[in-house]
Amino acid sequence: QDAGVFPLLDEECNLPGGKPAAWCNKLSAKYSSGKLLQPVMQCRGNFIIQHFAGPVEYESEAFLQKNKDTLSADVLECMKASS
Repeated sequence: QDAGVFPLLDEECNLPGGKPAAWCNKLSAKYSSGKLLQPVMQCRGNFIIQHFAGPVEYESEAFLQKNKDTLSADVLECMKASS
């Protein structure tokens, strides 16, 4: 299975004590040979993804925090009711 950005994020969030720096290290190791993802040297924990429209800088801390957010009760109920 080829783990992309989001599966690696889920993996890091499910680890006890998962850290943004560890996720960035995994991303850097996986994408070191390509030009689609680059670490930001001046700001550790940030990385740039080359999108079709141009490069976008992201903060790994924000990704991990957002990925750990819980869903609201309404959303959970809606998902349970869907087929």
